[in-house]
Amino acid sequence: MGFLSVAERTMPDGVYVDAVVGVSGTDWPIGTPGAPVDNITDAKTIATAHNTNLLRVVSPYGTHELDADFEYYRVIGPATNKELVSIDINGQSIEGSVFEGIAVVDTGPGEACGRGAEFHDCHIYFQDMSGSGFFHNCRFYDLFLAAYAKAYLFNCYAEEETATYILAAANVTIAVVNFSGYFDIQNLTGGTHYLTFANAHVYIAGDCTGGTLNIYGTAKVDVHPSATSTVNDYT
Repeated sequence: MGFLSVAERTMPDGVYVDAVVGVSGTDWPIGTPGAPVDNITDAKTIATAHNTNLLRVVSPYGTHELDADFEYYRVIGPATNKELVSIDINGQSIEGSVFEGIAVVDTGPGEACGRGAEFHDCHIYFQDMSGSGFFHNCRFYDLFLAAYAKAYLFNCYAEEETATYILAAANVTIAVVNFSGYFDIQNLTGGTHYLTFANAHVYIAGDCTGGTLNIYGTAKVDVHPSATSTVNDYT
């Protein structure tokens, strides 16, 4: 790399990532605004070398797939076209990481481990999450929870009737504050859950056989006749 100035060593604005026009490699000036890197693996290497945990994804579209654990990073997406730009967790651990303004998907085998991960203004397509996750102002498509997973949703929403939130295993915890739109609960087998809605349509599927749901706020609540979970509707 040769001699680097203080600004170059620290990269205060983070590492720039662009899957469309970026280049691979880790040598300076790759990862800067004028020469973004095209993959997350190299971006992590650059971030470590320059004392930062901040990655700025500026791709106009495309998916960045994780191929190893991704812990305690901060990812800032393009925000304006976040439905077109995604991070694929690919079953890796994202413990302690923060994602902002980007689509977050998980298509890989195994569980994506949250453990305190945060998501702000993201689009969420989670196939299987363990650990814990905190979601703020996110648009949801799917959230599948593994055993003992914990999910906390604040001011989130869903717009499609097919949006599904599956509490798929025993001992999961889900807390919801001011969720709007469609919220389907499937496969609930245990636990006590507190959900507050604002203009929502809540559906409790017939395969919900245990646990207690305490539902507050403004919502239309429909319970399938076969569901045996306890539903306390305080709306």
